[in-house]
Amino acid sequence: MRGLTLKYLARRIFVFILTVWLASTAIFIIPRLAPGDPVEAMVSRMSQVGGFVENSEKIIEGWRERFGLNDPISIQYLRYIGNLATFDFGISLANFPSPVSEIIAMSLPWSIGLMSISLIIYFFIINFQALNFKSNFFSVFFHF
Repeated sequence: MRGLTLKYLARRIFVFILTVWLASTAIFIIPRLAPGDPVEAMVSRMSQVGGFVENSEKIIEGWRERFGLNDPISIQYLRYIGNLATFDFGISLANFPSPVSEIIAMSLPWSIGLMSISLIIYFFIINFQALNFKSNFFSVFFHF
């Protein structure tokens, strides 16, 4: 084994950055393919919950300007990448007016807990499978 080379490390970092860029670009493009306007959907949800929304056209136009939805798609994309780089996720349209960072902070402990449980289960399954290959005793009880 030759050890860790600079070329290998540079290639791995490049693949990591490429993967993150492709995933974030897909996350940017896919919601824009959906029909309709996200701000109009937000205002319609507000009107369903709270009744009549006065001056809804002005509200929609103001929020479209606030979220930058009136800008060209290239400007929106550059702003999106810049905000991702600074961890500024903005305001959630789905859970308006909650900041996305609050939603992530509420969900992160549950995600870590589920990941930990699945890692423990995976660890035991793999170890029992390894024992199964070494001993015929476990093959009676566990068939993998």
